[in-house]
Amino acid sequence: MEFLPTLLALLAFGFVVAGLIHISGVGAGVLLVPSLMVIFKLSPTAAVATASLFSVLFRVGSITSIRKSGHVQWPAFKRFVWFALPVATICAALAGFVPKVIPEWRSAIDSTVRGLVLVACLIALVSLYSERIKALLRKLGMAGMASVSGFFIGASGVGGGALVVPALLSLGTLSATEAIATSSVISMALMAASSLLYALSGAVQWLYLLCMLVGGYASLPFAIKLQSKLSQKTLVDIVAALIVVSLNGMVIQWFV
Repeated sequence: MEFLPTLLALLAFGFVVAGLIHISGVGAGVLLVPSLMVIFKLSPTAAVATASLFSVLFRVGSITSIRKSGHVQWPAFKRFVWFALPVATICAALAGFVPKVIPEWRSAIDSTVRGLVLVACLIALVSLYSERIKALLRKLGMAGMASVSGFFIGASGVGGGALVVPALLSLGTLSATEAIATSSVISMALMAASSLLYALSGAVQWLYLLCMLVGGYASLPFAIKLQSKLSQKTLVDIVAALIVVSLNGMVIQWFV
C-alpha cells in the first residue's frame, strides 16, 4: 500500500478496533496482533510490540477509574505479578532482542511468536463463550496461571483477560467484579514491562502506533453512545467474528 492510504487505513483501523475494545472489554492484543499481521503485513514480533504498547497507552486513562472504584485487590495483584512479571519480561526480551543479536534465528522466532498468537487467540475466543474452559484454567492455580499468563502476554501480547481472570477466581476469595478489576491492573503492568523491552529492541512500529491511537481516541465518544444501544452478547459476537476472520487470515498467510 502507498503511504497516504496506509495512514488512512491505520486511522480507520484504530477507530474501529479501539471502539470495540472500549465497549466490549476485550483485550487489545486479541484483536490487534493478528490484524496487524494479516492486514498491514507486520512481522509477528513487530505486531506484538506495537499492539502491546497500544494496549498500555489506550487504557492508561481507564486504570485511574478502576483504581478509584475500590475493586482492585492489591494483595492478589502483588502475588500474581510476583510470578508473572519475570516470565513476561524474559519472553519479551527474547522475542525482541534475539533476532537482533542472532539474525539467523529471526525466522524461527517469528514462527514461534505467530504460533503462540494463534494459541492465545484461540484460548481467548473459546473463553468468550465457555465457562468450562475458564473452570479448567482455574485448576492450574495461582502460580501456574500467573506463569502461563506472563508467558503468553510477554511473547504474544495476547491473553490478559482470558487467562488472568480465571487465575484470580481460582483463589476463591475474589468476586467476579474484583477479579476483572484486578486483572485489568495486572495486564497493564505486564504489558507495560513487555512493551518497554520491545520498544528498546526497536520492534515497535511508531507511525502505526500513533495513527491507531489517534483513531482510537477519536472513537471513544461514539463507543460510549453505542455501548448503551448494543447488548453484551452482540458485542461479544462481533468481537468473536473479527477474531475468527483474523485467525483465518493468519493461517492462510502462514501456509499459502
